[in-house]
Amino acid sequence: MKSIRRVNDVPEGSLVEVVAVGSGRLMDLGLSAGSKLMVVFSVPHGPALVQMEDGRYVVLDSSAASALEVVPLRVPRGGRRWRWRRGNPGATRFPGEGMLW
Repeated sequence: MKSIRRVNDVPEGSLVEVVAVGSGRLMDLGLSAGSKLMVVFSVPHGPALVQMEDGRYVVLDSSAASALEVVPLRVPRGGRRWRWRRGNPGATRFPGEGMLW
């Protein structure tokens, strides 16, 4: 079972499904249980910008974003980054390239 979270605790770029609408203002915007949203921008315990199924963008203030409970359907994976490895001074980014000291 997937965990229920607030919309402003979900990472940006996530596709979520609304589980519970905790405010009448959100119902006036057309949000209801079962609607799917794309989280465009979110700040933990702060505001969020979401895109609805019909393409409309909705800006939620911190209280409205905290009142909207969602289940993440798809969460973007973090990009794999290359880093210098600690403890191995010979580790280089390109093959054949060595340190000069």
